[in-house]
Amino acid sequence: MDKEKLLFLAVSAALLLFSVRLLPKRALPVEPVTVAVASDLHYIAPSLTDNGSGFQYLIENGDGKDMLHCEEIVNAFLYSVMDAKPAALLLTGDLTFNGARASHTALAQKLRAVQDAGVRVLVLPGNHDLNSKIAASFSGDTYELVEGVDEAAFMEIYAPFGYAAALSRDAASLSYTAAISDQLWALMIDVNGVERPGTLPEETILWARRQLEEARRQGVRVIAASHQTLLQHNSLFTEGFIAENTKDLVTVFQQYGVICSFCGHMHIQHIAEADTFPEIASSALVTWPCQYGLLSLDGNNAHYYTVPVEASQEVTQSAYWLLWNTAYRQAGAELTSGATVASGVDGLCSFFAGVNVRYVAGLGDTIHWDDAAIREWQERGAGRAAYLESIRADGGRNFTEHRFVFR
Repeated sequence: MDKEKLLFLAVSAALLLFSVRLLPKRALPVEPVTVAVASDLHYIAPSLTDNGSGFQYLIENGDGKDMLHCEEIVNAFLYSVMDAKPAALLLTGDLTFNGARASHTALAQKLRAVQDAGVRVLVLPGNHDLNSKIAASFSGDTYELVEGVDEAAFMEIYAPFGYAAALSRDAASLSYTAAISDQLWALMIDVNGVERPGTLPEETILWARRQLEEARRQGVRVIAASHQTLLQHNSLFTEGFIAENTKDLVTVFQQYGVICSFCGHMHIQHIAEADTFPEIASSALVTWPCQYGLLSLDGNNAHYYTVPVEASQEVTQSAYWLLWNTAYRQAGAELTSGATVASGVDGLCSFFAGVNVRYVAGLGDTIHWDDAAIREWQERGAGRAAYLESIRADGGRNFTEHRFVFR
């Protein structure tokens, strides 16, 4: 970055910091409004897969996403949102499985129906959505690379879902501001459609501050969203999970009284706080329990809670056992250095899988801790022992519901 640009950014930051001190720090109550939020749909267009052996192998050796029932889960989710009739639906990235253009266009067609039903849809790209080198179709036991999308194509496909009617768009990223109601804006922060994906540009922080300054002038409250997290949610989920260069943005959010921020990326239902500023991480929609969130605002009170997607019992059970079995097999592979789970470690693997399923779902308060099993994991020197300890350090909280007061 050249010296003139650095000077411009420094002067802009100083002026904006000075201006916020002159603005009244009022508590601005909000008339009742509800917003839906979901993340990590990882949608794949039906035309791109026959669910053959190659695709099934990929899913069974993945991270527990039930891609074999992706179509049913996403459809049931969107029907549920239309029935709930929130003012807006925020989708915080990883909209597609591998960034294929066909998946983006097919998903956009589904979102049109949601918007036609009166629910404003606002999207962000995730790290799987742009400039993908693994966008592919699957047939039998083979795959074929297909066309993906760049930043310009993403904005064109999703123009009706935030970009075309944005109050403001950031020149340094795919970030934008959108009105949800006369009293509520959404500040959609992108860190994937940038020169260094996963990094928040300084220019975007200044742009965000200007948006919040304008919101305060107009007496409007703001919620924010990103794909990667802004805060640390788990001691092991740091590099690659937290967007780089976000500390200053969080400070700005606190200064201007942003109500909360939503994110995804971790595939874990979780809530972290910086002082009284909450960041709510959504679990992946296509991973059990296949849930999305609703945030209800009324006055200065906020109530967030998750809603399970009402897919068929077969799909729900399939999603659960895929997540459980994936963790079970991976734990066994670590303990035995092989592809199968030896009988001597069956109990350890079952314990790990059970803990992981509850933690991913945000149900830490329902985990049954087995100290003997944890000690054996530690004695074996297995890496997953640290993961188990990080989960226990969370304090056994339920992250599927959160009530708070914002000022």
